Amino acid sequence: MAKRTSKEQKPRKTAKPKQDSPKPGPHFSESVMAGMFGGANNAQELAYEAMDAMADGDYERAANFAAKAAELDRNCIDAMHILSQLGSETEEDLIENLSRTVDRAQHVLGEKYFRENEGYFWGLLETRPYMRAHAELAGVLYSSGDVAQAIEHWQRLLQLNPNDNQGLRYPLLGACLELGDLDAAEQVFKQYDEEHSAVFAWARLLWELLQDNQPAAKKTLTAARKINPHVEQLLTGRKRLPKQLPGYYSPGEPSEAYMCYDSIGAAWKKHRTAIKWLKENAKDK
Repeated sequence: MAKRTSKEQKPRKTAKPKQDSPKPGPHFSESVMAGMFGGANNAQELAYEAMDAMADGDYERAANFAAKAAELDRNCIDAMHILSQLGSETEEDLIENLSRTVDRAQHVLGEKYFRENEGYFWGLLETRPYMRAHAELAGVLYSSGDVAQAIEHWQRLLQLNPNDNQGLRYPLLGACLELGDLDAAEQVFKQYDEEHSAVFAWARLLWELLQDNQPAAKKTLTAARKINPHVEQLLTGRKRLPKQLPGYYSPGEPSEAYMCYDSIGAAWKKHRTAIKWLKENAKDK
Protein backbone atom coordinates (compact mmCIF):
# COMPACT_ATOMS: atom_id res chain seq x y z
CA MET A 1 0.00 0.00 0.00
CA ALA A 2 1.46 3.37 -0.95
CA LYS A 3 2.19 5.80 1.83
CA ARG A 4 -0.13 8.77 1.88
CA THR A 5 2.02 11.72 0.94
CA SER A 6 -0.57 14.44 1.04
CA LYS A 7 -3.54 15.19 3.21
CA GLU A 8 -6.38 17.55 2.80
CA GLN A 9 -5.44 20.67 4.69
CA LYS A 10 -8.12 21.88 7.09
CA PRO A 11 -8.49 25.05 9.13
CA ARG A 12 -6.75 24.40 12.42
CA LYS A 13 -7.94 25.43 15.88
CA THR A 14 -6.96 25.15 19.51
CA ALA A 15 -7.70 21.87 21.20
CA LYS A 16 -10.99 21.56 23.06
CA PRO A 17 -11.50 19.89 26.46
CA LYS A 18 -12.03 16.16 26.26
CA GLN A 19 -15.68 15.15 26.24
CA ASP A 20 -17.24 11.94 27.46
CA SER A 21 -19.66 11.69 24.52
CA PRO A 22 -18.42 10.10 21.27
CA LYS A 23 -16.69 12.59 19.01
CA PRO A 24 -18.24 12.94 15.53
CA GLY A 25 -16.00 12.09 12.60
CA PRO A 26 -14.27 14.93 10.75
CA HIS A 27 -16.83 14.78 7.92
CA PHE A 28 -19.89 14.64 10.17
CA SER A 29 -20.96 18.24 9.51
CA GLU A 30 -20.64 17.79 5.75
CA SER A 31 -22.76 14.66 5.96
CA VAL A 32 -25.43 16.55 7.91
CA MET A 33 -25.40 19.43 5.42
CA ALA A 34 -25.71 17.03 2.51
CA GLY A 35 -28.71 15.42 4.16
CA MET A 36 -30.34 18.79 4.85
CA PHE A 37 -30.02 19.97 1.26
CA GLY A 38 -30.70 16.66 -0.43
CA GLY A 39 -27.15 16.13 -1.64
CA ALA A 40 -26.44 12.85 0.10
CA ASN A 41 -27.00 9.32 -1.13
CA ASN A 42 -26.22 5.91 0.30
CA ALA A 43 -22.91 5.66 -1.54
CA GLN A 44 -21.76 9.07 -0.32
CA GLU A 45 -22.73 8.25 3.25
CA LEU A 46 -20.59 5.11 3.03
CA ALA A 47 -17.79 7.25 1.60
CA TYR A 48 -18.02 9.59 4.61
CA GLU A 49 -17.67 6.54 6.86
CA ALA A 50 -14.63 5.47 4.85
CA MET A 51 -13.07 8.91 5.15
CA ASP A 52 -13.57 8.96 8.90
CA ALA A 53 -12.01 5.50 9.13
CA MET A 54 -9.01 6.79 7.14
CA ALA A 55 -8.66 9.68 9.59
CA ASP A 56 -8.64 7.15 12.44
CA GLY A 57 -6.00 5.02 10.70
CA ASP A 58 -8.38 2.09 10.32
CA TYR A 59 -7.49 1.33 6.70
CA GLU A 60 -9.22 -2.05 6.51
CA ARG A 61 -12.51 -0.52 7.64
CA ALA A 62 -11.98 2.37 5.23
CA ALA A 63 -11.40 -0.01 2.32
CA ASN A 64 -14.57 -1.94 3.13
CA PHE A 65 -16.75 1.17 3.25
CA ALA A 66 -15.16 2.64 0.11
CA ALA A 67 -15.60 -0.60 -1.84
CA LYS A 68 -19.29 -0.75 -0.87
CA ALA A 69 -19.75 2.89 -1.88
CA ALA A 70 -18.08 2.31 -5.26
CA GLU A 71 -20.27 -0.75 -5.83
CA LEU A 72 -23.40 1.32 -5.25
CA ASP A 73 -22.19 4.25 -7.35
CA ARG A 74 -19.26 3.92 -9.78
CA ASN A 75 -19.08 7.74 -9.83
CA CYS A 76 -18.65 8.10 -6.08
CA ILE A 77 -15.47 10.20 -6.24
CA ASP A 78 -14.63 10.08 -2.52
CA ALA A 79 -14.76 6.27 -2.69
CA MET A 80 -12.51 6.25 -5.77
CA HIS A 81 -10.15 8.62 -3.98
CA ILE A 82 -9.80 6.35 -0.97
CA LEU A 83 -9.42 3.22 -3.06
CA SER A 84 -6.69 5.01 -5.04
CA GLN A 85 -4.83 5.73 -1.83
CA LEU A 86 -5.18 2.24 -0.42
CA GLY A 87 -4.76 0.30 -3.65
CA SER A 88 -1.65 1.98 -5.04
CA GLU A 89 1.61 0.17 -4.39
CA THR A 90 3.94 2.90 -5.62
CA GLU A 91 3.91 6.67 -5.83
CA GLU A 92 3.68 6.38 -9.60
CA ASP A 93 0.59 4.20 -9.26
CA LEU A 94 -0.94 6.67 -6.84
CA ILE A 95 -0.44 9.58 -9.24
CA GLU A 96 -2.00 7.59 -12.07
CA ASN A 97 -4.97 6.47 -9.97
CA LEU A 98 -5.59 9.92 -8.54
CA SER A 99 -5.39 11.42 -12.03
CA ARG A 100 -8.07 9.01 -13.19
CA THR A 101 -10.19 9.93 -10.18
CA VAL A 102 -9.86 13.65 -10.92
CA ASP A 103 -10.69 13.06 -14.59
CA ARG A 104 -13.79 11.09 -13.62
CA ALA A 105 -14.88 13.84 -11.24
CA GLN A 106 -14.45 16.47 -13.94
CA HIS A 107 -16.52 14.37 -16.32
CA VAL A 108 -19.26 13.85 -13.74
CA LEU A 109 -19.55 17.56 -12.99
CA GLY A 110 -19.23 18.56 -16.65
CA GLU A 111 -17.55 21.44 -18.47
CA LYS A 112 -20.64 23.66 -18.20
CA TYR A 113 -20.71 23.21 -14.44
CA PHE A 114 -17.09 24.31 -14.16
CA ARG A 115 -17.72 27.40 -16.30
CA GLU A 116 -20.81 28.45 -14.38
CA ASN A 117 -19.48 27.81 -10.88
CA GLU A 118 -15.82 28.81 -11.03
CA GLY A 119 -15.04 30.76 -7.90
CA TYR A 120 -17.70 29.01 -5.83
CA PHE A 121 -16.28 25.51 -5.53
CA TRP A 122 -16.16 23.95 -2.06
CA GLY A 123 -19.12 26.08 -1.04
CA LEU A 124 -21.12 23.74 -3.29
CA LEU A 125 -21.12 20.38 -1.53
CA GLU A 126 -21.09 18.36 -4.73
CA THR A 127 -17.70 19.86 -5.63
CA ARG A 128 -15.91 18.75 -2.48
CA PRO A 129 -15.07 15.19 -3.55
CA TYR A 130 -13.43 16.61 -6.68
CA MET A 131 -11.57 19.26 -4.67
CA ARG A 132 -10.31 16.67 -2.19
CA ALA A 133 -9.01 14.32 -4.87
CA HIS A 134 -7.46 17.14 -6.91
CA ALA A 135 -5.69 18.59 -3.87
CA GLU A 136 -4.34 15.15 -3.02
CA LEU A 137 -3.03 14.77 -6.57
CA ALA A 138 -1.24 18.12 -6.37
CA GLY A 139 0.36 17.17 -3.07
CA VAL A 140 1.56 13.80 -4.34
CA LEU A 141 3.00 15.41 -7.48
CA TYR A 142 4.92 17.83 -5.26
CA SER A 143 6.21 15.01 -3.06
CA SER A 144 7.33 13.11 -6.16
CA GLY A 145 9.50 16.07 -7.20
CA ASP A 146 7.22 17.42 -9.94
CA VAL A 147 6.97 20.85 -8.34
CA ALA A 148 5.97 22.69 -11.52
CA GLN A 149 3.01 20.36 -12.12
CA ALA A 150 1.93 20.70 -8.51
CA ILE A 151 1.96 24.48 -8.84
CA GLU A 152 -0.32 24.34 -11.88
CA HIS A 153 -2.81 22.15 -10.04
CA TRP A 154 -2.82 24.33 -6.90
CA GLN A 155 -3.30 27.46 -9.01
CA ARG A 156 -6.27 25.88 -10.77
CA LEU A 157 -7.83 24.85 -7.47
CA LEU A 158 -7.53 28.40 -6.16
CA GLN A 159 -9.24 29.69 -9.30
CA LEU A 160 -12.14 27.38 -8.53
CA ASN A 161 -12.16 28.21 -4.82
CA PRO A 162 -10.41 31.53 -4.06
CA ASN A 163 -11.69 31.35 -0.47
CA ASP A 164 -9.20 28.47 -0.15
CA ASN A 165 -10.99 26.41 2.48
CA GLN A 166 -8.33 23.72 1.96
CA GLY A 167 -5.35 25.97 2.78
CA LEU A 168 -3.65 25.35 -0.57
CA ARG A 169 -2.15 28.84 -0.81
CA TYR A 170 0.50 27.85 1.72
CA PRO A 171 2.13 24.95 -0.15
CA LEU A 172 1.62 26.88 -3.41
CA LEU A 173 3.57 29.84 -2.07
CA GLY A 174 6.36 27.58 -0.84
CA ALA A 175 6.55 25.76 -4.17
CA CYS A 176 6.71 29.01 -6.17
CA LEU A 177 9.59 30.26 -4.03
CA GLU A 178 11.30 26.89 -4.22
CA LEU A 179 11.42 27.21 -8.01
CA GLY A 180 12.33 30.89 -7.80
CA ASP A 181 9.14 31.90 -9.60
CA LEU A 182 8.89 35.32 -7.99
CA ASP A 183 6.06 36.53 -10.22
CA ALA A 184 3.87 33.57 -9.29
CA ALA A 185 4.67 34.09 -5.61
CA GLU A 186 3.77 37.76 -5.93
CA GLN A 187 0.38 36.78 -7.36
CA VAL A 188 -0.31 34.72 -4.24
CA PHE A 189 0.67 37.66 -2.02
CA LYS A 190 -1.65 39.96 -3.99
CA GLN A 191 -4.56 37.52 -4.02
CA TYR A 192 -4.38 37.11 -0.25
CA ASP A 193 -3.18 40.60 0.66
CA GLU A 194 -4.93 40.54 4.05
CA GLU A 195 -3.12 37.39 5.16
CA HIS A 196 -1.01 37.92 8.28
CA SER A 197 0.11 34.37 9.00
CA ALA A 198 3.64 33.25 9.81
CA VAL A 199 3.80 31.45 6.46
CA PHE A 200 3.18 34.64 4.52
CA ALA A 201 5.50 36.75 6.70
CA TRP A 202 8.50 34.44 6.41
CA ALA A 203 7.73 33.66 2.76
CA ARG A 204 7.71 37.38 1.98
CA LEU A 205 11.12 37.70 3.59
CA LEU A 206 12.51 35.01 1.30
CA TRP A 207 10.78 36.63 -1.69
CA GLU A 208 12.50 39.95 -0.94
CA LEU A 209 15.88 38.31 -0.39
CA LEU A 210 15.62 36.55 -3.75
CA GLN A 211 15.17 39.99 -5.30
CA ASP A 212 18.17 41.26 -3.32
CA ASN A 213 15.98 43.91 -1.71
CA GLN A 214 17.99 44.27 1.50
CA PRO A 215 16.22 47.33 3.00
CA ALA A 216 12.78 45.76 2.56
CA ALA A 217 14.07 42.40 3.83
CA LYS A 218 15.29 43.92 7.10
CA LYS A 219 11.91 45.53 7.73
CA THR A 220 10.11 42.31 6.86
CA LEU A 221 12.40 40.34 9.19
CA THR A 222 11.38 42.58 12.08
CA ALA A 223 7.70 42.12 11.22
CA ALA A 224 8.05 38.36 10.78
CA ARG A 225 9.69 38.01 14.19
CA LYS A 226 6.72 39.79 15.76
CA ILE A 227 4.27 37.44 14.04
CA ASN A 228 6.16 34.27 15.02
CA PRO A 229 9.76 34.33 16.29
CA HIS A 230 10.00 30.54 16.49
CA VAL A 231 10.20 30.13 12.71
CA GLU A 232 13.67 31.66 12.61
CA GLN A 233 15.10 28.91 14.82
CA LEU A 234 13.79 26.28 12.44
CA LEU A 235 15.08 28.03 9.32
CA THR A 236 18.57 28.53 10.75
CA GLY A 237 18.81 24.97 12.08
CA ARG A 238 18.89 25.93 15.76
CA LYS A 239 15.74 23.93 16.28
CA ARG A 240 14.27 20.93 14.46
CA LEU A 241 10.78 19.82 13.65
CA PRO A 242 9.25 17.30 16.06
CA LYS A 243 8.89 13.77 14.76
CA GLN A 244 5.13 14.23 14.63
CA LEU A 245 3.54 17.56 13.75
CA PRO A 246 0.70 18.74 16.01
CA GLY A 247 -2.83 18.47 14.67
CA TYR A 248 -3.58 22.04 15.64
CA TYR A 249 -1.70 25.31 15.92
CA SER A 250 -1.95 28.60 17.77
CA PRO A 251 -0.74 31.88 16.18
CA GLY A 252 2.65 32.99 17.44
CA GLU A 253 3.37 29.64 19.09
CA PRO A 254 5.87 26.90 18.14
CA SER A 255 2.97 24.87 16.72
CA GLU A 256 2.40 27.55 14.07
CA ALA A 257 6.12 27.66 13.36
CA TYR A 258 6.10 23.93 12.63
CA MET A 259 3.23 24.36 10.17
CA CYS A 260 5.04 27.30 8.58
CA TYR A 261 8.27 25.37 8.11
CA ASP A 262 6.34 22.44 6.68
CA SER A 263 4.99 24.80 3.99
CA ILE A 264 8.05 26.90 3.10
CA GLY A 265 11.05 25.15 4.68
CA ALA A 266 12.00 23.42 1.42
CA ALA A 267 12.03 26.78 -0.36
CA TRP A 268 14.43 28.27 2.18
CA LYS A 269 16.68 25.21 2.03
CA LYS A 270 16.81 25.56 -1.75
CA HIS A 271 18.23 29.07 -1.41
CA ARG A 272 21.17 28.73 0.99
CA THR A 273 22.26 32.35 0.57
CA ALA A 274 18.99 33.43 2.15
CA ILE A 275 19.63 31.23 5.19
CA LYS A 276 23.16 32.64 5.40
CA TRP A 277 21.73 36.17 5.41
CA LEU A 278 19.26 35.21 8.13
CA LYS A 279 22.05 33.82 10.31
CA GLU A 280 24.12 36.97 9.77
CA ASN A 281 21.18 39.08 10.89
CA ALA A 282 20.34 36.96 13.92
CA LYS A 283 19.11 38.84 16.98
CA ASP A 284 21.91 37.61 19.21
CA LYS A 285 24.70 38.83 16.92
